[in-house]
Amino acid sequence: DLNFGKITKDRPNATEAIAIHVESNIGSPYKITQQMADAISASDGASLEDGSVTFAVTGGSNGTAKMTGSPSRISEAPALLYISNDKGGGDDLQVQYSLNPSLKQKAGIYAGNISFKIESSSAFFSNQVFNIPVYVEIESVFYLDVEADQGSGLHFGTYRTGEEKQDSRVVLTVHSNVGEPYQVSQIVSRKLTNQEGAFIPKQHFTFFGSEAQTGLLTVMSSKEVPEGESVVFTSNKTGSPEKFILNYTLTVPKEAKSGSYSSDIKYSITTL
Repeated sequence: DLNFGKITKDRPNATEAIAIHVESNIGSPYKITQQMADAISASDGASLEDGSVTFAVTGGSNGTAKMTGSPSRISEAPALLYISNDKGGGDDLQVQYSLNPSLKQKAGIYAGNISFKIESSSAFFSNQVFNIPVYVEIESVFYLDVEADQGSGLHFGTYRTGEEKQDSRVVLTVHSNVGEPYQVSQIVSRKLTNQEGAFIPKQHFTFFGSEAQTGLLTVMSSKEVPEGESVVFTSNKTGSPEKFILNYTLTVPKEAKSGSYSSDIKYSITTL
């Protein structure tokens, strides 16, 4: 069989090969074609996205190998792989396969069949079809990447005069293929507070979301950063992967006491 194994976060693609050895003395030309006999699909009906599997042919020293060079998509339509010489002599081919599923390919165990057909007009040969099972497992992926402008967190620098305004942002990337809707939440432990217990009034610390392509951002215009846990994004019904930005603005009032102010902000994802 053609077993691509398990696709994971650390192994996002796979390669396999099939060797074809032909012994022949029929004395007339023959050809070999390939097609997807049964779509690569999971038990729940999900199919491997079109273009996920590509192939290229090498070898064929006694005839003419086709589909060489740049990889081609495997399809349900027959693809000519090889034409023998006029005498229909034996030959050797290799078909190299690459699996590159998209990041949104739903998790599951997928199976299908590729068929190879050998045809000739010779009276001494009956056309033959060989079915090769195809197998791949897509591991479940559900995690959140958080990337702040300053690397380790939200940093607003030093304020030297009252009413200064500085911006910072966080890029959140959701990786998901579980096929279920989800929410992204922001968890703020406390107000921005210094070592003496003084804090920045909440109306001076605001945020809004931007650049989401699917789903719904709950804060599209600037509003106060709330304490505790609050939902900032809800995915579409199929739980598509997403990347969006949370933009933060901090304005320090003139009457604010000097010192270093800090808080903790965390982010989480949960399925619905």
